[in-house]
Parts: sequence; structure tokens; C-alpha cells
Amino acid sequence: MNDMLIDPYFMFICEEDWEDQGKQMCFFESFLKLLEIPDYYPSTSFCWSCEMEELLWQAPTYPPWKYYAKNQTVIIYYHKFFSKAKFFETSGNFCTTNPKMLWHENISIHNAFSSLVYELVNGSIEFVFFKHMIRTLEAVNCNANNQDYSPPIICDRGSYFSMIPFIEYYWDLLQTNSASFNKCLKIHGFIIGQEHFENEYEFSDTFIDDLRNELEPRFRLNIIDALVKRLCMSSIDAARDTALREEYINQNDCYRLRVTPRPTSCRIHYKRNGNIMVFVNYYSSGEHDDGI
Repeated sequence: MNDMLIDPYFMFICEEDWEDQGKQMCFFESFLKLLEIPDYYPSTSFCWSCEMEELLWQAPTYPPWKYYAKNQTVIIYYHKFFSKAKFFETSGNFCTTNPKMLWHENISIHNAFSSLVYELVNGSIEFVFFKHMIRTLEAVNCNANNQDYSPPIICDRGSYFSMIPFIEYYWDLLQTNSASFNKCLKIHGFIIGQEHFENEYEFSDTFIDDLRNELEPRFRLNIIDALVKRLCMSSIDAARDTALREEYINQNDCYRLRVTPRPTSCRIHYKRNGNIMVFVNYYSSGEHDDGI
């Protein structure tokens, strides 16, 4: 599901909140997190219309767009958004919702957005609704021309990434762009609520080659989960963790992590280069620590 409908509250902020530096910063931070999603999964597009686009610029203009010419951050954010906007032609018809809801307190924004939703539902476009944190909405049914659609509703990046085949996407990229695998780990971090890694790390060429040869989808997920867990842990916690069970292997001067339990027994080896964890080998099922 690559089409994303953005809550209007991500796009418009009232003048009073704009003047509050804390709320202005919160607006930009939440908007940026949303705009970064296509950086991790380029197939994502933001559903948009000419009506909504006009409301960014027509008087009386809402912040932050009324300050477009004076604020470099607004300029950068707009171009980032526009590059991933997917325009739908609207007909002036409005969708009905159950429960009834205002898409935005400004009636012009509400109507333009309702018209956009109508076209998506009437055109049988499957989309996900990224709601703003001010909403308590858990579910909504949208009706357009007797067609019903209840979009998945999400409120964070992790929820969206859990719905898409990002592992398959990044494993394909491993064949030509190994550096992109870092984003795969970040996505999994978003999903499990670990956005910041405590440890610096690198991947050796042999490790990347080992990953390329892993064809089993469930083992791929296990690898990513083990890597992200380890990067968020101290050595003491990793040794105590009942799944990872990290241990030092003296004869190879490396550390071993459990990726899967027996009988499959997939493993990861890494070495220390100062404070940097260098992942050197992955052993799939049937290759249990070959060479030790």
C-alpha cells in the first residue's frame, strides 16, 4: 500500500500556535518525520489535489506557507513534499464518513480534503490515512458514490513500515547497493520503537555476501531483528538476553550472536574495532559456525 493520505493538520498550523516556538518546532519535527518516509521506501506517495495545493497559497494563508519566501525550512519542506505528491483530479463531490468527522476546522480545507477522499474512494484507490496526534480517531468508514472504504489508520512511521514489504525491497538492493541495508535496520527500529542505536557498526564485504545468499524470508526477518536488538544493547545485556546469548569466541577473536534457536541455529559473528562493531559473517541454517 504505497498511497498515503496525510492528515491536513500536518500541513496547516494556526497563527497562534505558529507564534509559540515550542509548538512551531513540534510542527516541523512531526512533518519532517512524515516527509522522511519516502527516503526509506521510495514507492510511497502522498495523495494530493490541485484544490489542496491552492489552499497552501491563497489568502487568507495558513502558516507555515504564508512565510514561504522568508523561511528556508518551509522552502525545503515544501519541495520535499511536492516531489512525492501524487495529484488526483477532484470533481467537487464530498465523501461521507462514519463516524461523522471534520477533516479540518477550516471549512475550505475540510471541503477540499473531503473532495480528495471522495475521488480516492470512488476510484477504488487503496490508501492509508496518516492521522495527526491530536486525533483520537481509531477507525472511519468513507463512502463515495455508494462505495465504501475503511482505510488503515496510522499515527507513526513504524505502523506504516510494518504494512509494507520493506525487507524484500532492501534484500533486492543488497545485490547492487549494500549501504542501503542501513536503512532497512532503521525501518525495523521504527517498527519496534528503537529509533536510536547505542552502538556504532560496520558491515564487512563477507557479511554482505552472506546476507545476499540468504533466501528464506523468515530468516531475513530474524537477522534484522537480531542486529537491531544488539545495536540497542550493551554487551552485558546482550550476553544475558535469552534470544541473542552473545558470547566471545577466543580462537577467532570474535563474538557470536544467536539469530534463531535450534534446530535452525542461524548465527552472526562480529568483531570489535575500538568502539565499532564490525559484522563479519552470517551463518544460515546448516552452516553452523563453519570454520570454528
